[in-house]
Amino acid sequence: MRARLRVFVMGRQLVRGSWNEDYYAGALPHRFHYINYVLYYDADKLADSDGNKSGTRLRSSALANVFRPIYVANTTILGANPAWHLVVPLVHKNVKSDLFDDNADGIGDIYVSPLILGWHSKYFIVLRLSTSLRLRAN
Repeated sequence: MRARLRVFVMGRQLVRGSWNEDYYAGALPHRFHYINYVLYYDADKLADSDGNKSGTRLRSSALANVFRPIYVANTTILGANPAWHLVVPLVHKNVKSDLFDDNADGIGDIYVSPLILGWHSKYFIVLRLSTSLRLRAN
């Protein structure tokens, strides 16, 4: 039996709060930016939604190195600064239990925001409108 570990890398799916600055992508200064995230997840307990521990032994870990280039243009569209970003995770996972033992390396789900519009004002940092595409990993 193979275990499939899905790694989602936008918002708060992988580690709650890891990408909270995503909403500030349009607030960055005009130019190219690069952010690199290194995330590690480790678990040794399998429980149901009520927190009751399962009788199955589990040991799992995931290490992700996530590349995120961001570009904010020095022009305006509808009064907003256009930007784009890309999120590409490289993931190593290791899952062992009474039922299976699986290791894998690969690329996780890739996120592309080809158009981010960020409006700036003296009353707020940024108001952002964006499009996002998720390219699912197998």
